[in-house]
Amino acid sequence: MRRMAAFFILFAQLLFFDNGKAQIARPQGQTMNTEEYKIPAARHLDPCPDTPNCVNSEQRFGRASIAPFQVHGPPAVSWHILLRAIQEQGGQIESVNDMFLHATFRTGIFRFVDDLTCRLDPVSGVIHLRSSSRIGYFDFGTNRRRAERIRRTYRTLSGVDNSGSSEQ
Repeated sequence: MRRMAAFFILFAQLLFFDNGKAQIARPQGQTMNTEEYKIPAARHLDPCPDTPNCVNSEQRFGRASIAPFQVHGPPAVSWHILLRAIQEQGGQIESVNDMFLHATFRTGIFRFVDDLTCRLDPVSGVIHLRSSSRIGYFDFGTNRRRAERIRRTYRTLSGVDNSGSSEQ
């Protein structure tokens, strides 16, 4: 019983604190009120914070880096396939237009809300993504695993072979 209590205390410290300071990972320039979480006006996704609970395909280097999704076929069709893949993986589409989308996911145990933002880049033939935790410091790789699950579902729905994990 003591070990279990110690584990949960350590888990809470890792999740919510860094050097005694509470950490709340927020999308840069955004609030945590989902009604106020708007599709970005900029042409790029917000960079990840310096916490290990975010991945971003527009960040080419570092621990936050992840490959973008490749567009297979017409961009508009790929975009709709991505929406379906997100929903099949448990995502709730909060807002979407023809170039950006914002979806939310709930984590398994504590039901925390994580954000997924995607940007279609038809010129480059890719869909960029940013998946991040709203609160906490460390996510135990949850956002990266979620992005890769969405990628596999997207590739399957697109009719593309899933033998490789990450697209380059």
